[in-house]
Amino acid sequence: MDLAKLEAFACVAELGSLSKAAARYGLVPSALSRQLSALETECRGRLLHRTGRGVSLTELGERILPKARALLNDAKSLEAEISESAGTVRGTVRIACLPSIASSLMTKVVSEARKALPDVIIHASEGLSGNIEQWLATGVCDLGFVLRKGAGCVFEQPVAKIQLCLVGPPGDPLTQDETIPLARLAGVPVLQPGAPNAMRLSLEHTARQHGFSWNVVAEMESVALTKEMVIAGVGYGVLSMASVLPEIQRGRLSAACIVEPVLERPIYLSASSTRPSTVAVRHVSRLIREAAQELAPAMGWTFPAEGLDLAPEDGALDAD
Repeated sequence: MDLAKLEAFACVAELGSLSKAAARYGLVPSALSRQLSALETECRGRLLHRTGRGVSLTELGERILPKARALLNDAKSLEAEISESAGTVRGTVRIACLPSIASSLMTKVVSEARKALPDVIIHASEGLSGNIEQWLATGVCDLGFVLRKGAGCVFEQPVAKIQLCLVGPPGDPLTQDETIPLARLAGVPVLQPGAPNAMRLSLEHTARQHGFSWNVVAEMESVALTKEMVIAGVGYGVLSMASVLPEIQRGRLSAACIVEPVLERPIYLSASSTRPSTVAVRHVSRLIREAAQELAPAMGWTFPAEGLDLAPEDGALDAD
């Protein structure tokens, strides 16, 4: 069976869109569709439901996808072993990054990888912690950043501990100082992820401990959308300083770190348990840790991150 067709099928299943997958491969959708049709002929059945909103897996596709991924991983592992025996570090390393650190950290990692690992291609994607845990478990990515330990990954190495801030529009009186006590946020209109998001649950638990409930005026599952809503004056955000630093520098947002108590969030670098641990993956993992350490002072991160084994109910905030 043609591995290229299997890889195209896995890519379409991952993205849920024929056009997005075609763009990743630099193909027109019709060319990719022909590859998938040929694979379906070999499999003697439909693998994908094609609709106007995208694609979804058929029952046959659900059965075949895990085996296709396993076969692709075996092929990549063999390719990596051959290149390693030749003394060359090569291959593609797929990294899933949190929005709060994506632009700053990944820019540096990719830049350093181009110099130190010229034959390694980094494929970066962005998602919230829960999505990344799922991608790691299913082998969609090699490395990913998660906000809790015990996510079923090969390892969880702490790379940073990030303090949360109240984020408001520029010149806002609540965010004009460097810090703001948590008690002052009672009644303040905020934007938070929808329940049962772990960050939402943890923030609610912390607020109850301090005698108030959050005034959630809208639920946002996107950091970018949250920032735009804050700029528009809809409500305040509770985000990391790293995630809003570019907007603060451009004068579009302001932020005050929450204190009394300090709300901190650990970030762990994890590896997928279903993808081969190649030399390229291990080299990139090292680059990520080095980049995080170098960026820590400028981004307001704590590094090395000590004492991060906090459960969500004890204050570790599991969202981005």
